Amino acid sequence: MALRPSNRSDVTARLCRAFSFSFRSLPVHPAAWPLPSGPLQPNSMDATLALQALAAIIADEPLRERFLALTGYDGDTIRARAGSADMAQAVSEFLSGHEPDLLRIAGTLGVKPEALTA
Repeated sequence: MALRPSNRSDVTARLCRAFSFSFRSLPVHPAAWPLPSGPLQPNSMDATLALQALAAIIADEPLRERFLALTGYDGDTIRARAGSADMAQAVSEFLSGHEPDLLRIAGTLGVKPEALTA
């Protein structure tokens, strides 16, 4: 099943579902959340692609557990920093570190593996 969220709200909804998190517990609708705090670095992957990759990682239980263990992040940190440049970098480094995971997520998203490691 390919993950192809069409916008930030779709990605946020998938992340919230993966963490059994409800929009009702948020003070505002995710569409009103501020954009990422800092610009992505020129060599980093696209912000939307980073969110899609993160959603695909979080949706896959073994990948999610390994990502959380290797990064030291928890659910609250991921929710708070999902669109940030450092989270995009963490996703890129995580996928770069294990080629089978990189190929699986790239296939799920329908992109070339190189796009996820930029």
